[in-house]
Amino acid sequence: MKKLLTLGLAAGLVMAASAPASAIDVKMDGLYTFQYDWEKNFTKDGPSMDYQWQYVRVGATFTASEALSGYFQVEGRWQWGNGTDPLATKSTDLTGGNQPGDYPNAAVRMAYIDWLVPGTPVKVRMGRQALAPVAVATGKNPAFWQSDPADGIAISAPINDMFAVNAFWARYGRNTSWVTCDADTADLFYLGGSMKLDGFQLQPWVAFAAVDEGSLIGINGFRGNDSQMAGHGDSNIYWAGATATLNLFDPFVAKASFVYGDRNFKGADAAQHGWFADAVVSYKTPYGTPSLAGWYASGDNDGDYQYQGNLPGIAGRNALSMGFFNGGPFMDNIRQHAHGNHHSASGTWGVRLAMDNISFLQDLSHSVAVVFTQGTNDKQNTGYDDPWLYMTSKDRFVEFDFTTTYKIYKNLSAIFGVAYIVEDFKTGAEYTRADSYDNGWGISAQISYAF
Repeated sequence: MKKLLTLGLAAGLVMAASAPASAIDVKMDGLYTFQYDWEKNFTKDGPSMDYQWQYVRVGATFTASEALSGYFQVEGRWQWGNGTDPLATKSTDLTGGNQPGDYPNAAVRMAYIDWLVPGTPVKVRMGRQALAPVAVATGKNPAFWQSDPADGIAISAPINDMFAVNAFWARYGRNTSWVTCDADTADLFYLGGSMKLDGFQLQPWVAFAAVDEGSLIGINGFRGNDSQMAGHGDSNIYWAGATATLNLFDPFVAKASFVYGDRNFKGADAAQHGWFADAVVSYKTPYGTPSLAGWYASGDNDGDYQYQGNLPGIAGRNALSMGFFNGGPFMDNIRQHAHGNHHSASGTWGVRLAMDNISFLQDLSHSVAVVFTQGTNDKQNTGYDDPWLYMTSKDRFVEFDFTTTYKIYKNLSAIFGVAYIVEDFKTGAEYTRADSYDNGWGISAQISYAF
């Protein structure tokens, strides 16, 4: 049945694309990615693992007029030789079902319509779509991000050439019981703005999430230690943030951002609150773009629950490094995250020195980066988790990243990347840690066809 559904969806898209001209204009797009990963984590004398992935997205835009269109996209992902995706399960499915992880090979990734409010430039987008706040200076956002589309309604309203407002509501999770006629949900509400001046842009935003404990949503937080690992019930999360960009002196560009979050639990004497700040300066040259970035994310105090002093988030992401933080040009939602799946950079601080888009030959470019990272959680909390999952002020590492991109054809690219992480984690029984750890590394290669 699932194979027939997949074939039916694909056949429908093909027939739509080949249909004769009519009032509806159809434009196809797609992505075929083949990726190989070989990684070694920090476990002393632990084994390395390799994975071969295939990732496919096929979409179609159905345009009736400038004021009305629809978009439909299916996707599939799998390890070669394995018909199902072992990474995605119901417990981490951000949209509460019917995602690629729920079916062996294919499912609906996005399905929405765009329409303009009559007589205005206000655009409304309804359906499953990619929804995210403003990206922070170093890329993506540690509060929540659009790696996994969500069901919702988004509104974008340009006021004039200088000001614009956008808002959305998204249902990130729903767990329904047809026996008790009850549903646990996770709803997120977002309001953002943009102010553009000559050589300067400011993008403030606020968000609120109402999260039921049983809504099956992956939230980076509020685990305690020992017997306090259990959940604390339903909660409300509040965020406020802003990103500023200065490009008045282009090709010199400076960015800075700040995010604050607070999570309160209903009916429990518990809370989670934290913040994240970063900045980056870059200078574009004909042969590459050097940049210097820094960030600081709040951590737990001595005696806090685990993550109590960290920024609360719903599948937050960052782009600080290719290995430990799982950033870079590779598909972050199909990698095994051997180095800890530390997506949001909460509880850490660091600096990143990089040179991107180094190019001396046509269609061939390189990027190199050195990243220093140290924990901000109290040094007394080393027993809370493994150091790559929970870094204290006694834990640090230096990561070296290198990537090469070759554009084979207009729509076909090859990427090769290496990450090597030199660890300096606290060890020994007195810190509830192993006696020693190994350095971590990862090698990835990707062929990607996009149209």
